[in-house]
Amino acid sequence: MANIYYKMGDMSQAIIYHKQSVKVLEKLCGIDNPQTAHAYSTLALFYYTAKTTNKAFEYMLKSLYIFNTIGGEFVNYLCCSSDPLAS
Repeated sequence: MANIYYKMGDMSQAIIYHKQSVKVLEKLCGIDNPQTAHAYSTLALFYYTAKTTNKAFEYMLKSLYIFNTIGGEFVNYLCCSSDPLAS
């Protein structure tokens, strides 16, 4: 749902739904998982698009912290993942 709202340009709804999905990912995969880190970076993108740069910066830092914590999985994840916002 979040990506649909993002494509429609409704950033407030996109952020609401994506925050819910981040919470679910944290519970299912854990905080130290590449999918969770990627979800935080996507949330940062939504905030940036909504011109809420302080929140965008906060969530991007959280994403980078998780990726740095998990180490080598970062490169493998980036090389093998697809863009959730593509087409």
